[in-house]
Amino acid sequence: MATRLWILRHGEAEPHGLVEDSLRQLTPTGEQEARDAGSALIALGESPVAVFSSPRVRAIQTADLACEALGLESVVHRPLSSGFRGSDALELLAANSFDGTVVLVGHMPDLAITIAELSGAEVALRTGGLALLRGETAQFELAVLLRPRETRSLAAGA
Repeated sequence: MATRLWILRHGEAEPHGLVEDSLRQLTPTGEQEARDAGSALIALGESPVAVFSSPRVRAIQTADLACEALGLESVVHRPLSSGFRGSDALELLAANSFDGTVVLVGHMPDLAITIAELSGAEVALRTGGLALLRGETAQFELAVLLRPRETRSLAAGA
């Protein structure tokens, strides 16, 4: 099973109320946050084997822009849309027998709940933020937590 699980919150999106929530798109800032996240992963020496995204537009856009730097194509994983938890992450990893780094792109509060359930860490993941959970099976630790300004700095050095 994957020993490195990166959690990426979608980039900054259009305000609530302009369109249906699932159709909200990234702002130009959100697009840059997504690109920076992918470049930051490269700068950190990561080579993900898979990137899974919520089906909501802003998450798909985030995953696709991050994947440009990673040379991958994202895969939509419907459970990431709403109600995703640590057990869902473990099930996804086990069902695919990944050996390597996996990235999940989704939404709050689900991502914070997933991190807490897998590692015990309480985090506030900002839009465009990244968190690394490292471990095996159900024993993970929060190893890295990056805010967008930190991914930007890493991306600039990539």
